[in-house]
Amino acid sequence: MPHRLLIEFDIEYQSQFSRFLKAREVVRGEEFRLNLSATNLGESKFPGADVEKLSIDYRPHGVLQSSWGVSSKGEVLCPEIEPGKRVRFFSKDALALEEGTAWIHVKMQPK
Repeated sequence: MPHRLLIEFDIEYQSQFSRFLKAREVVRGEEFRLNLSATNLGESKFPGADVEKLSIDYRPHGVLQSSWGVSSKGEVLCPEIEPGKRVRFFSKDALALEEGTAWIHVKMQPK
């Protein structure tokens, strides 16, 4: 049965530079908190999932410079979600080591 989830991220940032930043911008070398949320866009209850892969890749100029992630089954879980509801399933303090574009990859296996 296919599921329809919207995965979104937001950033919590407490720094002297906060007032200069646009949404979803960070400063290299300054700590921030990365949050991932899922919204169930389907008509039935989402049964929850194991996050099989979660990674952040820094790709300045289109070339992979560094990567961070988790790949251990059961390390990150997404709970059951009722239709129309949103839940935060991941939150972690992070530090941008590179400058440029970052890609967030999430692969889930529903239960």
